Amino acid sequence: MCERIRLQSHPYVEGGCDTLFLPMGVSAESRKQGLYQLQHRGQDACGIATTEFLGPYHCIKGKGLVSEVFDSNLIGTNLIGYMGLGHVRYRTSGTIRDLEAQPISSHGTHDIFLVHNGHVSESAGKREFQHQRSDSYIILSSKIFLALHQVYLKCSGSFSCLIMFNAKFVVGFRDSHGIKPLILGQRRNHDSSHDYMLASKTVALEKLDYVPMRDISPREAVLIDVTANNQLEFHQVVNLKSYLLDIFELVYFARPESTLDGINVKDCRRRIGCALGSMVLETLGAVTCGKIDVVIPVPDSGYKRLKTVWRKLSTVSSGFQAKNVLIVDDSIVRGGTSREIVRIVRKAGVIQVVFASSSPAIRYNHIHGIDLAEPEALIAHGRTESEVAQTIGADKVVYLPLDMLLACCLASRAQLSKVYGFEVGFF
Repeated sequence: MCERIRLQSHPYVEGGCDTLFLPMGVSAESRKQGLYQLQHRGQDACGIATTEFLGPYHCIKGKGLVSEVFDSNLIGTNLIGYMGLGHVRYRTSGTIRDLEAQPISSHGTHDIFLVHNGHVSESAGKREFQHQRSDSYIILSSKIFLALHQVYLKCSGSFSCLIMFNAKFVVGFRDSHGIKPLILGQRRNHDSSHDYMLASKTVALEKLDYVPMRDISPREAVLIDVTANNQLEFHQVVNLKSYLLDIFELVYFARPESTLDGINVKDCRRRIGCALGSMVLETLGAVTCGKIDVVIPVPDSGYKRLKTVWRKLSTVSSGFQAKNVLIVDDSIVRGGTSREIVRIVRKAGVIQVVFASSSPAIRYNHIHGIDLAEPEALIAHGRTESEVAQTIGADKVVYLPLDMLLACCLASRAQLSKVYGFEVGFF
């Protein structure tokens, strides 16, 4: 099952990529390492906020990679405290300023830090937050620490959020459809007590020796009370409506060793690869497929893709003369990276280039996720497959159909997974 969840034309602004609650007993360097595990896609900005018991608070954040923002020689003295929040960000819309890197904070009657993963839009008739610039400020202004249900009344879209409140407890909660993931992990201490950690990917938990305990459900909140020996409280704030994970988490965002809502990402991508291979065979035919000499898998991130492809081809360019090449990528979005990769392999002397995408044609903006582009900037918007191929310089483009992609993702669910469909509004 799939569902196209589209927001109405109300104001919406930037969101984040990945969130992390860093509990007691975690060193500053471990906090940094935890963020490294989430930086797979969130490479635009990052930040960490920590608190000592009942204050004071410490925060370092800014544009750039974790390695650029955090100096290992300084974070040990500048990020002390017994708990904290961390965030890495991939732009969802507009531009990123240092001020808008997360965590964000509010100080007054209460001291609050918040990190947010997703993309928020205001609901109809709720315009009191229009003056704020970011998704996270909309949520913070909703006074979630007093009435979490107000978030679901006033904010629509996708979000998993963590709030550190008065240096006493942390609240984690998730959007109405479960579009963005949030996982609770547990670690047993030598004295048989337990520490807890929240993250948007299991890989961050496991890196710091936390065992994934459970996924937070849509419209659910978990409270970790650090003043009461890390007592856990779970609240289904509003009745469960649907459970539709963002399918791009499985295709693009998550690292392969992650498990999201009971779906093993590596297994899911293996199934997707097999399905794409079948689709290439069906589209090209056995004779043409038999003539493919080289298959080039494209690495994960755009800049890394170009450098890796160019480095490999420049060392063996003579081996590509008069060859037929199949390029495999997870998606074709604006087409710039795809076009450049095709140009590089053409320069190496290939005679035929087939470009295969393991996701369907992306024709609409990913309003619940990253800043893919306005529809007019998406290469598949208003174009046929042959026109896309011509635009990027390939002889043929093969997309994995949506029904096959959904079948792969559903088949990868664990028996107890509650996900019954996916958010696919950008296809």
